[in-house]
Amino acid sequence: LWIGTERGVCSFDLNLKTFTPFILTTQMDVSVDGRIQSLIYDRGKLWIASARQGVFVKEEEELRHYSFEEFRIDTGSTVWVNTLYKDKEQIIWVSVDNTIHQIYRFDDTTGEFVPAFPDLPQEQQRELRSYSMLEDTFGTLWFGTWTNGLISVDKHKGIVTDKYLNTPGKEHILHIHQLTEYEPGLLLIGSNDGLTSFRISPISGNRLDQHFTEPRLSNRFVYPIYKDPEGGLWIGTYYGGINYASPNRNYFTSYQHVKHENSISGQVVSCFCEDDKGNIWIGTEDGGLNELDIRSGLVRSYSHRDNRSGLSFNNVHALCQVDNKLWIGTYTGGLNVMDLDTKEISHYYAD
Repeated sequence: LWIGTERGVCSFDLNLKTFTPFILTTQMDVSVDGRIQSLIYDRGKLWIASARQGVFVKEEEELRHYSFEEFRIDTGSTVWVNTLYKDKEQIIWVSVDNTIHQIYRFDDTTGEFVPAFPDLPQEQQRELRSYSMLEDTFGTLWFGTWTNGLISVDKHKGIVTDKYLNTPGKEHILHIHQLTEYEPGLLLIGSNDGLTSFRISPISGNRLDQHFTEPRLSNRFVYPIYKDPEGGLWIGTYYGGINYASPNRNYFTSYQHVKHENSISGQVVSCFCEDDKGNIWIGTEDGGLNELDIRSGLVRSYSHRDNRSGLSFNNVHALCQVDNKLWIGTYTGGLNVMDLDTKEISHYYAD
């Protein structure tokens, strides 16, 4: 199990229950350090996006480093990696701030990252600053940008094909955090301006479908979006708890923290995970972990305690189920592992 942290990468042996620091260095003796934005494992290669260092690639016992320094705008700026994405053709894409071209793709032929849109003027390059990317059913690549709405590109021609939801005063959304294709032809967009559904059609054209914000949502700042196997939609917000929409109903049910009542323990929702029994696990940054039985509506919370029976820390950032174990990544509290049968929690720390 590979884990990205604020101080680099480590691996966790599932059998021995031990951490091993990632100490491999490049031929130039550069090691992976600092905040890790993304990890992608693909065909024997581990791709590591380090916020301030660029991208590393581990293949067997060799480590290569791509700093993007040759593309840096000026000596006073710091290269900053926003996100890493693998498309359906296994092409690796990366968004890098303070560089000339902003978006780069990996060229398997040369073994280098190359500008994805080399002919775009620099002003238009900056418009592509993205924290989320998605390739849809029709092969169009979408960028959820920070200040310029939704942008579609033809990845083979290397051109921007259109821009959407970027008109101030009309259809305009800022700070896109999440892109999800709910079904073929329907994008869901989570941003600082709520939840937006967007219809994709190569024949009739793309268009805005619906836009949800307060009061239909409990909070306008939308972060994680999760579609369950039944088609239900789970929306995590920043200080608004959860909003749930059944596939058979056209409204949202809100789950928020209410003291002394059957409710989730936090308001800042960071992640979702569904277990094999259909229960929804909810990670929060301000209240620990929650288990929601969607059949009964009962919520059970797990939080940090002075003893070792609870979570090591209440700021939960990642959830993953493997067999009967729920793996819980926390901010500064290490890795927690819950036995889903007994609900016992073990703590592991990288020293």
